[in-house]
Amino acid sequence: MFLEKRKVGNNIYLMLVKNNVYFKNGVKKAKKDLVASFGNIANYDNGDPNFFEKLRDNFKKGIALIPELEKYIQPNEVFNKISLEDLNQYSEKNVGYLILYHLFNLLGISKVLTLEKSRKNINFDILGLVRLLVFTRFLNPNSKIKSFEQKDDFLFPITSSKNCYEIYKVLDILDKKQEAIISTINSNIEKYINRNTSLTYYDVTNYYFEIDKSDEDTQNKKGLRKIGVSKENRKSPIIQMGMFLDKNSIPIAYNLFPGNTLDTQTLRPAMKKYIDKYQLKNILIVADRGMISGSNEAHILKEGNDYLFAKSIRKSKKEIKDWVLDEADYISNEAKTFKAKSKIIEIQTRDEYGVVHKTKEKILAYWSKDFYQKELAEKQNFIETLEKYAQAPATIPNSRKRGLDKYIITTQINKKTGEVLKTAEIREVNLDKLEKENKLMGYYILATSRLEMTDDEMLSTYKGLTKIENCFRILKTNLETRPVYVRTEEHINAHFLICFIALTMMRILQNRISVNIGKDKKIKVWNEGMSSHKIQEALKEFKCLNIDNYCVFRKNKNENIEILLQALGIENNFKIQGVEILKKNMKFTLSNISR
Repeated sequence: MFLEKRKVGNNIYLMLVKNNVYFKNGVKKAKKDLVASFGNIANYDNGDPNFFEKLRDNFKKGIALIPELEKYIQPNEVFNKISLEDLNQYSEKNVGYLILYHLFNLLGISKVLTLEKSRKNINFDILGLVRLLVFTRFLNPNSKIKSFEQKDDFLFPITSSKNCYEIYKVLDILDKKQEAIISTINSNIEKYINRNTSLTYYDVTNYYFEIDKSDEDTQNKKGLRKIGVSKENRKSPIIQMGMFLDKNSIPIAYNLFPGNTLDTQTLRPAMKKYIDKYQLKNILIVADRGMISGSNEAHILKEGNDYLFAKSIRKSKKEIKDWVLDEADYISNEAKTFKAKSKIIEIQTRDEYGVVHKTKEKILAYWSKDFYQKELAEKQNFIETLEKYAQAPATIPNSRKRGLDKYIITTQINKKTGEVLKTAEIREVNLDKLEKENKLMGYYILATSRLEMTDDEMLSTYKGLTKIENCFRILKTNLETRPVYVRTEEHINAHFLICFIALTMMRILQNRISVNIGKDKKIKVWNEGMSSHKIQEALKEFKCLNIDNYCVFRKNKNENIEILLQALGIENNFKIQGVEILKKNMKFTLSNISR
């Protein structure tokens, strides 16, 4: 098939024709058959004097410059003669990254980096290198140098850079533009999918470094990599990461802290840097008991927001413990495996400036059989550790001795007479103290400044913290955020920004699947869309051969990539198609798709 012009009266029409051969009276003859007429060429002419020639020549190459030609694009005759043996000479190129490419642009990151390059007159491909680092972190996580080595694995070139060490210059830029990039991402999420911050979850995790010593403090700044309480029981230096998550499980922001920073000391600085700066009001900050403090509560209330925290019963005042253990007013389920009660109390909090504030909060006490059995098993292990510590303290690592001494009674006696003397000593477990604490097993307390919340609302909202725990799991497993191979604070921050962007993209894709596919009862998807592993594998396996500027899909269609494409409103028949057509068809918006 080919394009030609035909003049009819004063108008010139654009036609698609093909040559056909027929025989008449035994004589072979040729004729042109009309395939399609596209009307007056003036309707398409962009003013270019060579418009028709470009339109015709590109059509021959399999490129449709106008939408009306797309469905007529066909592989050329040379391609039709390629054998299976010849196909094996071509390497597969990743196509799935095109989804990440367009999402990256929709989030506005490209504009931030392009503007930075223009303002600073940067002479290397900052945008392409950042895309490469984000896409490889999403699809095939590795070190920065190994990521650079993957630059030719994609259908179209991602970066023009030929020097892998330019990556480290990019990391310096990302460190400086962190807040601008996160702010832009948030603005575009709000623009395209109506970010819901009415509930904002906060939690902290930490990441280890394979180094022996902590970073030194300077006169003006604390070192970042420090020995601290590792959530993975690591002895090496760590850093703390605090993260905010919205109601739709999409990250809002992250912040890094020295590894020896207590969890409770991270919330207020993180809020000042992002939540307060973004002027988010009337939101409910939901966090675990490690975040509760009077100064945190006072700051949240001062900024016009509310909190829902878990509280430690063991650290609560005696009257609260007595109320929790008092069976009065508890409401139980039929199976007697769960019970709860609540009340409103007056409290005093001291803000960061030492000012005391009086306010009210609602506390909810509940007991769960599942929690009780879990704590009982943990208690048995704890008692075994205590007994071992009492008899042979040196056998317990220092990292596990924290808090054990308060459960140990030391008595000095004369072994022969039993007389208490200042000689030898006997160490034993304080069973009375353990017995008192055993009564509290299975009980939890939630506290909120939003007094009108029902008990059920408090419980269901608090359970949403599992969403942020899942984000941390994705970071540490699918995105392989640690171990971290860079060493300067600037490069460490840039590394986590890359991981944060990849995580945000992952959560957006999960959200689109949940919103646009989840309501289709014929297609079973997870309540958060699709697991991060399935999305990662689907995009990684979405490949084609690029033969003569045509995409050839060799593998069978992946069910998960079909679901993802459907959720984004992308149509792809997985048939042979021009590479430019494929690139164009992979574009999408983040709007909800009506069904």
